[in-house]
Amino acid sequence: MEDLTKQDHIVVVAGPFPPPIAGLATMVEHLANEIAARCQLRRINLSGRTLDKSLYYHVRRFMRVLDGCRVILSSRRSVKHTLCVSSDGGWGILYTTLLVASGRLTRHRIFIYHQTYSYIYKRLIRMSALTCIAGQKATHILVCGDMAQQFTRLYKNAAGSLVVSNAWYTAAFSNTVESPKLRVEGVKRQLVIGLLSNLMPEKGLTSFLATLREAVKLELPIKGVLAGRAVGRGQQLIEDALEELGNVLEYRGILDDKEKARFYREIDVFLFPSRMPEAQPLVILEAMINARPVIAYDRGCTKEMISHSDCVLVDYGDDFVAEACERLSAWTRSPEALSKAQHSTRARANSLIAEATQELRELINQIVGT
Repeated sequence: MEDLTKQDHIVVVAGPFPPPIAGLATMVEHLANEIAARCQLRRINLSGRTLDKSLYYHVRRFMRVLDGCRVILSSRRSVKHTLCVSSDGGWGILYTTLLVASGRLTRHRIFIYHQTYSYIYKRLIRMSALTCIAGQKATHILVCGDMAQQFTRLYKNAAGSLVVSNAWYTAAFSNTVESPKLRVEGVKRQLVIGLLSNLMPEKGLTSFLATLREAVKLELPIKGVLAGRAVGRGQQLIEDALEELGNVLEYRGILDDKEKARFYREIDVFLFPSRMPEAQPLVILEAMINARPVIAYDRGCTKEMISHSDCVLVDYGDDFVAEACERLSAWTRSPEALSKAQHSTRARANSLIAEATQELRELINQIVGT
Protein backbone atom coordinates (compact mmCIF):
# COMPACT_ATOMS: atom_id res chain seq x y z
CA MET A 1 0.00 0.00 0.00
CA GLU A 2 1.22 3.50 -0.84
CA ASP A 3 2.77 5.42 2.07
CA LEU A 4 0.67 8.58 2.33
CA THR A 5 2.96 10.13 4.92
CA LYS A 6 5.97 10.38 2.59
CA GLN A 7 7.75 13.74 2.64
CA ASP A 8 9.25 13.79 -0.88
CA HIS A 9 6.27 15.58 -2.45
CA ILE A 10 4.06 18.20 -0.83
CA VAL A 11 0.98 19.68 -2.51
CA VAL A 12 -0.05 23.16 -1.37
CA VAL A 13 -3.71 24.05 -1.97
CA ALA A 14 -4.43 27.78 -1.71
CA GLY A 15 -7.98 29.06 -1.86
CA PRO A 16 -11.03 29.89 0.25
CA PHE A 17 -12.10 27.18 2.69
CA PRO A 18 -15.42 27.24 4.59
CA PRO A 19 -16.73 29.11 6.48
CA PRO A 20 -18.61 30.85 5.04
CA ILE A 21 -20.32 28.27 2.86
CA ALA A 22 -20.04 29.20 -0.81
CA GLY A 23 -19.69 27.21 -4.02
CA LEU A 24 -15.99 27.90 -4.57
CA ALA A 25 -15.02 27.29 -0.94
CA THR A 26 -16.88 23.97 -0.98
CA MET A 27 -15.14 22.90 -4.18
CA VAL A 28 -11.68 23.86 -2.87
CA GLU A 29 -12.25 21.95 0.36
CA HIS A 30 -13.34 18.78 -1.41
CA LEU A 31 -10.51 19.00 -3.96
CA ALA A 32 -8.03 19.34 -1.10
CA ASN A 33 -9.52 16.25 0.57
CA GLU A 34 -9.15 14.26 -2.65
CA ILE A 35 -5.49 15.28 -2.91
CA ALA A 36 -4.85 14.58 0.79
CA ALA A 37 -5.89 10.97 0.23
CA ARG A 38 -2.95 10.57 -2.16
CA CYS A 39 -0.06 12.65 -0.77
CA GLN A 40 0.98 15.14 1.90
CA LEU A 41 -1.10 18.33 1.79
CA ARG A 42 -0.78 21.86 3.10
CA ARG A 43 -3.77 24.18 3.10
CA ILE A 44 -3.55 27.95 2.70
CA ASN A 45 -6.95 29.38 3.62
CA LEU A 46 -7.65 32.61 1.74
CA SER A 47 -11.22 33.04 3.01
CA GLY A 48 -12.26 36.53 4.05
CA ARG A 49 -14.63 34.85 6.59
CA THR A 50 -17.59 36.81 5.25
CA LEU A 51 -19.52 37.25 1.99
CA ASP A 52 -19.80 41.01 2.47
CA LYS A 53 -16.94 42.70 0.58
CA SER A 54 -16.21 45.17 3.37
CA LEU A 55 -12.88 46.79 4.27
CA TYR A 56 -12.48 44.07 6.93
CA TYR A 57 -12.92 41.41 4.25
CA HIS A 58 -10.21 42.86 2.01
CA VAL A 59 -7.74 43.47 4.84
CA ARG A 60 -8.21 39.93 6.12
CA ARG A 61 -7.80 38.44 2.67
CA PHE A 62 -4.67 40.48 1.94
CA MET A 63 -3.07 39.40 5.20
CA ARG A 64 -3.89 35.76 4.46
CA VAL A 65 -2.38 36.06 0.97
CA LEU A 66 0.83 37.51 2.44
CA ASP A 67 0.96 34.68 4.97
CA GLY A 68 0.39 32.20 2.15
CA CYS A 69 3.30 33.70 0.20
CA ARG A 70 5.47 33.31 3.30
CA VAL A 71 4.53 29.63 3.58
CA ILE A 72 5.33 29.01 -0.10
CA LEU A 73 8.62 30.93 -0.03
CA SER A 74 9.79 29.04 3.06
CA SER A 75 9.40 25.66 1.32
CA ARG A 76 12.41 23.34 1.56
CA ARG A 77 14.16 23.13 -1.81
CA SER A 78 15.04 19.47 -1.27
CA VAL A 79 11.35 18.48 -1.43
CA LYS A 80 9.20 18.47 -4.58
CA HIS A 81 6.33 20.94 -4.27
CA THR A 82 3.15 21.52 -6.26
CA LEU A 83 0.97 24.62 -5.86
CA CYS A 84 -2.72 24.35 -6.69
CA VAL A 85 -4.37 27.76 -6.35
CA SER A 86 -7.91 28.92 -7.09
CA SER A 87 -7.93 32.07 -9.16
CA ASP A 88 -9.82 35.13 -8.03
CA GLY A 89 -11.75 37.37 -10.40
CA GLY A 90 -11.53 41.14 -10.79
CA TRP A 91 -8.79 42.82 -8.80
CA GLY A 92 -8.48 39.69 -6.70
CA ILE A 93 -6.39 38.29 -9.57
CA LEU A 94 -3.53 40.27 -8.04
CA TYR A 95 -3.74 38.08 -4.93
CA THR A 96 -3.50 34.98 -7.12
CA THR A 97 -0.53 36.49 -8.97
CA LEU A 98 1.39 37.02 -5.72
CA LEU A 99 0.90 33.38 -4.75
CA VAL A 100 1.83 32.07 -8.20
CA ALA A 101 4.93 34.31 -8.33
CA SER A 102 5.98 32.88 -4.95
CA GLY A 103 5.50 29.40 -6.33
CA ARG A 104 7.59 30.11 -9.43
CA LEU A 105 10.42 31.52 -7.31
CA THR A 106 10.54 28.31 -5.28
CA ARG A 107 10.12 26.02 -8.32
CA HIS A 108 6.64 24.73 -7.50
CA ARG A 109 4.67 22.99 -10.21
CA ILE A 110 1.71 25.28 -10.84
CA PHE A 111 -1.98 24.38 -11.19
CA ILE A 112 -4.51 27.25 -11.38
CA TYR A 113 -8.19 26.47 -10.77
CA HIS A 114 -10.61 28.78 -12.64
CA GLN A 115 -14.22 29.10 -11.48
CA THR A 116 -15.38 32.40 -13.00
CA TYR A 117 -16.08 33.86 -16.43
CA SER A 118 -15.25 37.42 -15.28
CA TYR A 119 -11.99 37.40 -17.27
CA ILE A 120 -13.45 35.36 -20.14
CA TYR A 121 -16.37 37.64 -21.01
CA LYS A 122 -13.74 40.37 -21.20
CA ARG A 123 -9.98 39.98 -21.61
CA LEU A 124 -8.18 41.42 -18.57
CA ILE A 125 -4.57 42.60 -18.52
CA ARG A 126 -4.34 41.31 -14.93
CA MET A 127 -5.11 37.76 -16.09
CA SER A 128 -2.66 38.10 -18.98
CA ALA A 129 0.02 39.04 -16.45
CA LEU A 130 -0.91 36.07 -14.25
CA THR A 131 -0.67 33.58 -17.12
CA CYS A 132 2.68 35.10 -18.13
CA ILE A 133 4.10 34.79 -14.60
CA ALA A 134 2.69 31.27 -14.23
CA GLY A 135 4.55 30.24 -17.38
CA GLN A 136 3.68 27.88 -20.20
CA LYS A 137 4.30 24.82 -18.04
CA ALA A 138 1.46 25.78 -15.68
CA THR A 139 -1.77 23.80 -15.92
CA HIS A 140 -5.00 25.80 -16.02
CA ILE A 141 -8.05 23.88 -14.78
CA LEU A 142 -11.29 24.93 -16.49
CA VAL A 143 -14.74 23.51 -15.81
CA CYS A 144 -16.12 23.01 -19.33
CA GLY A 145 -14.96 22.81 -22.92
CA ASP A 146 -16.31 26.22 -23.88
CA MET A 147 -14.48 27.85 -20.98
CA ALA A 148 -11.20 26.14 -21.91
CA GLN A 149 -11.51 27.12 -25.56
CA GLN A 150 -12.22 30.77 -24.82
CA PHE A 151 -9.56 31.01 -22.10
CA THR A 152 -6.74 29.65 -24.26
CA ARG A 153 -7.85 31.90 -27.13
CA LEU A 154 -7.71 35.03 -24.96
CA TYR A 155 -4.54 34.19 -23.03
CA LYS A 156 -1.81 32.85 -25.31
CA ASN A 157 0.57 32.06 -22.42
CA ALA A 158 -1.92 29.53 -21.03
CA ALA A 159 -0.58 26.65 -23.10
CA GLY A 160 -1.57 23.88 -20.69
CA SER A 161 -5.24 23.39 -19.84
CA LEU A 162 -7.36 20.61 -18.43
CA VAL A 163 -11.16 20.39 -18.30
CA VAL A 164 -12.58 19.14 -15.00
CA SER A 165 -16.31 19.64 -14.56
CA ASN A 166 -17.65 20.46 -11.10
CA ALA A 167 -20.05 17.55 -11.57
CA TRP A 168 -17.57 15.25 -9.79
CA TYR A 169 -18.61 16.93 -6.54
CA THR A 170 -22.22 15.79 -6.96
CA ALA A 171 -21.20 12.18 -7.57
CA ALA A 172 -21.47 11.49 -3.83
CA PHE A 173 -25.20 12.33 -3.96
CA SER A 174 -26.04 10.44 -7.17
CA ASN A 175 -26.89 7.18 -5.39
CA THR A 176 -28.75 8.74 -2.47
CA VAL A 177 -31.34 10.98 -4.14
CA GLU A 178 -34.83 9.67 -4.65
CA SER A 179 -36.38 8.90 -8.00
CA PRO A 180 -38.15 11.81 -9.70
CA LYS A 181 -41.68 12.57 -8.55
CA LEU A 182 -44.11 11.45 -11.24
CA ARG A 183 -46.77 13.94 -12.16
CA VAL A 184 -49.98 12.05 -12.90
CA GLU A 185 -51.89 13.29 -15.93
CA GLY A 186 -55.13 15.00 -15.02
CA VAL A 187 -54.19 15.48 -11.38
CA LYS A 188 -53.70 19.17 -10.65
CA ARG A 189 -51.63 20.35 -7.71
CA GLN A 190 -49.41 23.20 -6.79
CA LEU A 191 -46.20 23.63 -8.81
CA VAL A 192 -43.29 24.41 -6.49
CA ILE A 193 -40.36 26.48 -7.76
CA GLY A 194 -37.18 26.90 -5.74
CA LEU A 195 -34.00 28.93 -5.49
CA LEU A 196 -31.06 27.90 -3.28
CA SER A 197 -28.18 30.36 -3.26
CA ASN A 198 -26.59 33.24 -1.41
CA LEU A 199 -29.69 35.36 -1.78
CA MET A 200 -29.03 38.77 -3.29
CA PRO A 201 -30.19 40.58 -6.43
CA GLU A 202 -27.11 39.69 -8.50
CA LYS A 203 -27.60 35.98 -7.77
CA GLY A 204 -31.15 35.98 -9.10
CA LEU A 205 -33.29 36.82 -6.07
CA THR A 206 -35.15 39.72 -7.69
CA SER A 207 -35.85 37.76 -10.90
CA PHE A 208 -37.07 34.77 -8.89
CA LEU A 209 -39.48 36.94 -6.90
CA ALA A 210 -40.63 38.72 -10.08
CA THR A 211 -41.32 35.34 -11.71
CA LEU A 212 -43.35 34.22 -8.70
CA ARG A 213 -45.37 37.45 -8.69
CA GLU A 214 -46.10 37.14 -12.42
CA ALA A 215 -47.12 33.50 -12.04
CA VAL A 216 -49.58 34.51 -9.30
CA LYS A 217 -51.02 37.20 -11.61
CA LEU A 218 -51.46 34.52 -14.29
CA GLU A 219 -53.34 32.46 -11.68
CA LEU A 220 -50.96 29.53 -11.92
CA PRO A 221 -51.17 27.08 -9.00
CA ILE A 222 -47.70 27.89 -7.75
CA LYS A 223 -45.54 28.25 -4.67
CA GLY A 224 -41.99 29.56 -4.27
CA VAL A 225 -39.35 28.30 -1.83
CA LEU A 226 -36.20 30.29 -1.07
CA ALA A 227 -33.21 28.84 0.77
CA GLY A 228 -29.75 30.08 1.63
CA ARG A 229 -28.05 33.01 3.30
CA ALA A 230 -29.62 36.45 2.71
CA VAL A 231 -26.81 38.85 1.74
CA GLY A 232 -26.96 42.66 1.69
CA ARG A 233 -30.31 43.90 0.37
CA GLY A 234 -31.50 40.32 0.11
CA GLN A 235 -32.92 40.20 3.63
CA GLN A 236 -35.18 43.22 3.09
CA LEU A 237 -36.32 41.96 -0.32
CA ILE A 238 -37.29 38.62 1.20
CA GLU A 239 -39.15 40.22 4.12
CA ASP A 240 -41.12 42.48 1.78
CA ALA A 241 -42.02 39.57 -0.49
CA LEU A 242 -43.14 37.39 2.43
CA GLU A 243 -45.45 40.14 3.59
CA GLU A 244 -46.83 40.65 0.09
CA LEU A 245 -47.19 37.04 -1.06
CA GLY A 246 -48.12 35.32 2.19
CA ASN A 247 -48.22 31.52 2.01
CA VAL A 248 -47.28 31.56 -1.69
CA LEU A 249 -43.65 32.11 -0.62
CA GLU A 250 -41.57 30.27 1.97
CA TYR A 251 -38.08 31.17 3.20
CA ARG A 252 -36.05 28.39 4.85
CA GLY A 253 -32.76 30.16 5.54
CA ILE A 254 -29.42 28.35 5.65
CA LEU A 255 -29.79 24.58 5.15
CA ASP A 256 -27.79 21.65 6.46
CA ASP A 257 -27.37 18.54 4.29
CA LYS A 258 -30.59 16.90 5.46
CA GLU A 259 -32.58 20.10 4.96
CA LYS A 260 -31.04 20.58 1.52
CA ALA A 261 -32.14 17.08 0.50
CA ARG A 262 -35.65 17.92 1.68
CA PHE A 263 -35.58 21.20 -0.28
CA TYR A 264 -34.82 19.44 -3.57
CA ARG A 265 -37.31 16.69 -2.78
CA GLU A 266 -40.16 19.16 -2.26
CA ILE A 267 -39.65 21.45 -5.26
CA ASP A 268 -40.56 20.66 -8.87
CA VAL A 269 -38.44 23.19 -10.78
CA PHE A 270 -35.22 25.01 -9.92
CA LEU A 271 -34.83 28.63 -11.05
CA PHE A 272 -31.38 30.19 -11.26
CA PRO A 273 -31.55 33.64 -12.89
CA SER A 274 -28.09 34.69 -11.69
CA ARG A 275 -26.46 37.62 -13.48
CA MET A 276 -23.01 36.90 -12.04
CA PRO A 277 -20.17 35.51 -14.22
CA GLU A 278 -20.21 32.12 -12.53
CA ALA A 279 -18.67 29.28 -14.51
CA GLN A 280 -20.55 26.19 -13.34
CA PRO A 281 -22.76 26.75 -10.27
CA LEU A 282 -22.94 23.76 -7.93
CA VAL A 283 -26.61 24.39 -7.16
CA ILE A 284 -27.55 23.77 -10.80
CA LEU A 285 -25.73 20.43 -10.72
CA GLU A 286 -27.35 19.55 -7.39
CA ALA A 287 -30.80 20.34 -8.78
CA MET A 288 -30.12 18.22 -11.87
CA ILE A 289 -28.94 15.16 -9.96
CA ASN A 290 -32.15 15.50 -7.92
CA ALA A 291 -34.09 15.44 -11.22
CA ARG A 292 -35.32 19.00 -10.93
CA PRO A 293 -35.48 20.80 -14.29
CA VAL A 294 -33.58 24.09 -14.34
CA ILE A 295 -34.59 27.44 -15.81
CA ALA A 296 -31.49 29.64 -15.96
CA TYR A 297 -29.80 32.45 -17.81
CA ASP A 298 -27.23 31.49 -20.46
CA ARG A 299 -24.17 32.32 -18.38
CA GLY A 300 -20.84 30.56 -18.14
CA CYS A 301 -21.04 26.82 -18.77
CA THR A 302 -24.80 26.56 -18.22
CA LYS A 303 -25.57 25.82 -21.87
CA GLU A 304 -23.14 22.91 -21.86
CA MET A 305 -24.50 21.65 -18.53
CA ILE A 306 -28.18 21.48 -19.47
CA SER A 307 -27.84 20.42 -23.10
CA HIS A 308 -29.59 17.15 -24.05
CA SER A 309 -32.26 17.78 -21.41
CA ASP A 310 -35.59 19.57 -21.20
CA CYS A 311 -34.20 22.35 -19.01
CA VAL A 312 -34.72 25.94 -20.15
CA LEU A 313 -31.92 28.30 -21.16
CA VAL A 314 -32.83 31.99 -21.32
CA ASP A 315 -30.63 34.28 -23.42
CA TYR A 316 -28.96 36.79 -21.12
CA GLY A 317 -30.57 39.82 -22.78
CA ASP A 318 -34.08 38.31 -22.90
CA ASP A 319 -36.97 38.59 -20.45
CA PHE A 320 -36.37 35.85 -17.88
CA VAL A 321 -39.74 36.30 -16.18
CA ALA A 322 -41.74 35.94 -19.39
CA GLU A 323 -39.87 32.84 -20.61
CA ALA A 324 -39.93 31.19 -17.19
CA CYS A 325 -43.66 31.76 -16.76
CA GLU A 326 -44.35 30.41 -20.25
CA ARG A 327 -42.62 27.12 -19.44
CA LEU A 328 -44.08 26.92 -15.92
CA SER A 329 -47.54 27.38 -17.40
CA ALA A 330 -46.90 24.59 -19.90
CA TRP A 331 -45.68 22.23 -17.18
CA THR A 332 -48.73 23.09 -15.06
CA ARG A 333 -51.01 22.10 -17.93
CA SER A 334 -49.06 18.94 -18.76
CA PRO A 335 -47.80 16.88 -15.81
CA GLU A 336 -46.44 14.35 -18.31
CA ALA A 337 -44.20 17.01 -19.87
CA LEU A 338 -42.82 17.90 -16.45
CA SER A 339 -42.14 14.23 -15.65
CA LYS A 340 -40.31 13.88 -18.96
CA ALA A 341 -38.23 16.96 -18.11
CA GLN A 342 -37.40 15.54 -14.69
CA HIS A 343 -36.17 12.27 -16.14
CA SER A 344 -34.12 13.91 -18.92
CA THR A 345 -32.55 16.25 -16.36
CA ARG A 346 -31.46 13.35 -14.14
CA ALA A 347 -30.11 11.46 -17.16
CA ARG A 348 -28.03 14.46 -18.21
CA ALA A 349 -26.68 14.81 -14.65
CA ASN A 350 -25.65 11.15 -14.61
CA SER A 351 -23.77 11.67 -17.87
CA LEU A 352 -21.98 14.75 -16.51
CA ILE A 353 -20.97 12.89 -13.35
CA ALA A 354 -19.53 9.96 -15.29
CA GLU A 355 -17.41 12.28 -17.41
CA ALA A 356 -16.34 14.45 -14.46
CA THR A 357 -15.28 11.49 -12.31
CA GLN A 358 -12.79 10.45 -14.99
CA GLU A 359 -11.62 14.06 -15.43
CA LEU A 360 -11.02 14.40 -11.68
CA ARG A 361 -9.03 11.17 -11.61
CA GLU A 362 -6.78 12.49 -14.37
CA LEU A 363 -6.33 15.80 -12.56
CA ILE A 364 -5.37 14.18 -9.24
CA ASN A 365 -2.92 11.92 -11.02
CA GLN A 366 -1.26 14.95 -12.63
CA ILE A 367 -1.12 16.88 -9.35
CA VAL A 368 0.38 14.06 -7.29
CA GLY A 369 2.63 13.05 -10.17
CA THR A 370 1.45 9.53 -11.00
